[in-house]
Amino acid sequence: MARVEAGVLKVVFRRLNSPPDVAYRLDTATELNGEWREAGNEVVLQVIGSDDTGQTVEAAFLIGISARNTLYLRIVALPLP
Repeated sequence: MARVEAGVLKVVFRRLNSPPDVAYRLDTATELNGEWREAGNEVVLQVIGSDDTGQTVEAAFLIGISARNTLYLRIVALPLP
């Protein structure tokens, strides 16, 4: 689920508990075939629910966006070092 509130894009996604050696990273791009980059400090993550299988997370993008802008988001699962 995604919505824009006062210029802040908020996206809700599910983060699974297993496998335990996987981390999640959020990447953004302004064009689907364009350059992807890690959201980093532009996003604030907040756990809004959890159960035995994982967490429901809300990502708030602080980059300022309107409902007419296009922003692509991908969630990348990475092995932990």
